[in-house]
Amino acid sequence: MIPILRHVLSQQFSSSPKSYKQLSALRDRGVVHQTFPSENPRLLAAHLAKERRTIYAGFDPTADSLHLGNLLVLVTLLRLKRDYGHRAVILLGGATASIGDPSGKAKERPAMDASVVKENLKGVERDIRNVLENYKKLFGEKDKDNEDETLLLDNMEWFKDTKLLDFLSGIGRHFRVGPMLNRKSVRERFKSIQGLSLTEFTYQVIINMTLRVKTILIYPKQWGGRTCSFVSSILIPLG
Repeated sequence: MIPILRHVLSQQFSSSPKSYKQLSALRDRGVVHQTFPSENPRLLAAHLAKERRTIYAGFDPTADSLHLGNLLVLVTLLRLKRDYGHRAVILLGGATASIGDPSGKAKERPAMDASVVKENLKGVERDIRNVLENYKKLFGEKDKDNEDETLLLDNMEWFKDTKLLDFLSGIGRHFRVGPMLNRKSVRERFKSIQGLSLTEFTYQVIINMTLRVKTILIYPKQWGGRTCSFVSSILIPLG
């Protein structure tokens, strides 16, 4: 884990969120489709209200720009930061884009050349920085009580030097194949003519290694991967 990320996640915060109704406020705005754990939504509400959390949204650079659904995720993330004082992390998937998310796909994504991923990263990062700049212009005064800047990271930074044997022996043994096989995205691909490659199957492992935080903010295509981790999740609807 890169030093700046280790520093962020090891910090102890004394300030508490302003409200125990954060989740209901988001629901009232129509930006919560589902939460995890789904058995008891009150657990997530209490989790958010108990203390200041680190919340992140992730974006794989599969195209050279963001789309409208991504903007909804960013706006919700920044609202949780501004209104309730949580720490916001925006994560670019330079590593995960090279694997490919199988969710919602009838066949495997074409392999992306490293140069294409790099160019897409530039475009996505440009869009995100534009959003953050506009946010600062509009809400900088309201956000003054939260001194932390929104952190923008790329998961390639800590995956690029990972060796296969280290990954299998140190990480792979902590993941159970049974629950991974039970994910809807995996089951659906097993029924397809093409099936599912080992590369795509490991996506849910990689995505859960990406960032160990208390709460994550996600959108539908990542739902199958996220629910095999030990974190709380908010599912943002796209339509």
